[in-house]
Amino acid sequence: MTKDSYELLGFIISKATNGLMVYSSVDGEKGQIDMGEIGDAVVKFKNKREYKVFSKEQWLAMPKNAKEATKTAKKNEPVLNEFEEQESDLKGENDESANSLV
Repeated sequence: MTKDSYELLGFIISKATNGLMVYSSVDGEKGQIDMGEIGDAVVKFKNKREYKVFSKEQWLAMPKNAKEATKTAKKNEPVLNEFEEQESDLKGENDESANSLV
């Protein structure tokens, strides 16, 4: 998912006495939601009445749109390929050590 799929309602700032979490937007509007932790981002799917909560780190790391997501994926591709190679090497070593015990 990308940020352009959501409408940011605000960030959770406190817990109300009724047990709900209070979120506040940049322009000072407040609301309540029954999930999340202080600091989490409260979002609503665009054109839907479905709400979701992301940690602040998840929200900040999420790409803004599909173009940015593709750019980030291409940038990370060499690193992912290296991890896949290391993983297959480790699997091969595990297979060899398992056979040597027999």
